[in-house]
Amino acid sequence: MCPQQQALVISGFTCVGKSELAKLLEVFGWRIVDLDSKHYSFLENGDRNPNFEEDYWQAIRPYMSQKVILLVSTHPSTRRRLAREGIRFVIVSHQDDAMDECIKRLKSRGDFKLADDFQTNGKSYQQDCMHFAARESCGYVEVERDQGLTDIVRDLIDSWEDKLAGAGGLAQRDREILAKPEPALGQGRRQLVKW
Repeated sequence: MCPQQQALVISGFTCVGKSELAKLLEVFGWRIVDLDSKHYSFLENGDRNPNFEEDYWQAIRPYMSQKVILLVSTHPSTRRRLAREGIRFVIVSHQDDAMDECIKRLKSRGDFKLADDFQTNGKSYQQDCMHFAARESCGYVEVERDQGLTDIVRDLIDSWEDKLAGAGGLAQRDREILAKPEPALGQGRRQLVKW
């Protein structure tokens, strides 16, 4: 882990609820910063930014020592750069049965090109994120159908605060919750991250 890292970095899949969470500005004492990659992906003339990885990293880096929830993209180059820099992060994706909801949301936003791309490649993007998380030992969480980041953010914060406190792995609170049959908070199942 990057020694000065305080930021809870969430690499969020398309339509997982980054914008909805960012509207809250702050949750449980954590300020929320949404670094939407679209502001770094293209040049003013519409061409792809050849320096995207470096420009995006330079936008991310200043937040590492701050108590913020930093929402970033799941672009492969972003994930690779975070791992290379020693940044601990969690990838948040959809369960397989929620992909069709993601595509519907993209279409309702008028993003038909991305919706078509996800129709064709969404599952392979998701698999790539899963394999990356296993290979690089970063966190990986899937939200359930009709769930988003706002539903699981408390669990992510708790896991990250435990990591910062030196608990490592599953914290005592998580072990106690796993011993109980009902979910502790939010909708659906308990989301645990092993950092």
